[in-house]
Amino acid sequence: MKRNILIFSAAVMTLGLFGFGIQNWNRKGANQNLTAGAQRAEISKIDETRTKKEVHPDFLLKVEARFLATISKEKLNQALTIKDLVPEKATKDMCAFNDVHIFFENGSEKKIEIGNNERLNDKQRELLASLDYSNDFHIEATCSYQNPETGKMEPYDFVYYISVVPEKQAEYSLGSDALLQYLRDNSQKEIDRMSGDRLQPGRIQFTVTSSGEVKNVSLNSTSGFMHLDVAYLDLIPKTTGKWEPALNAKGEKINQQFIFFYGIEGC
Repeated sequence: MKRNILIFSAAVMTLGLFGFGIQNWNRKGANQNLTAGAQRAEISKIDETRTKKEVHPDFLLKVEARFLATISKEKLNQALTIKDLVPEKATKDMCAFNDVHIFFENGSEKKIEIGNNERLNDKQRELLASLDYSNDFHIEATCSYQNPETGKMEPYDFVYYISVVPEKQAEYSLGSDALLQYLRDNSQKEIDRMSGDRLQPGRIQFTVTSSGEVKNVSLNSTSGFMHLDVAYLDLIPKTTGKWEPALNAKGEKINQQFIFFYGIEGC
């Protein structure tokens, strides 16, 4: 009898401990689930931030002529040597220019004129004089270059790209910083939607007319994200400030073409 009572008591205690264990396990499991959920939310935030930084850590926005080097049409017409066409620092320590090619390409139109040295010949000057505002050209030549480390003259392939700009370029009334801020602020949602590493050098071409209007907005190259390209195509004609038209050498208002660069740096 006593043995049966002891067995029964042990069974009750075992069931009680088992039940307590289950209850404890359930509480612990619930806490683990809550913690895991909180952790997932936190990780998601971290991943989202990390993704944004990885995708566009240095997201580019700038509005300029197509090429960094520019020359006014007036100076272009006065140029006698290739050194008159490029910044002084571009030909520093260079001499003995040979086989000087001047290239102009506009759609299907292509022109090339070749000279023997740095002095522009009549055909080259004629080609340059035919260029209009917002046209682009480039120079290719062979020359000798003095290596600053060794002091010795070495052969060098000289290549330089140049855009022709008005004597007074068109200006955004609120300033270039305000223009870029407007474009950034109104495209931030589209920038944040980017994912992966597909970001490319996006380029949109537009014209500021002689009356200060933005016209002929077109996509030159995609950023790799069509929703971003479309956003900028829509935003550029809707800038809140006004544009002051470009002026030629006579002070006349003229059209000027710009390129809006966005995404990553490209050539």
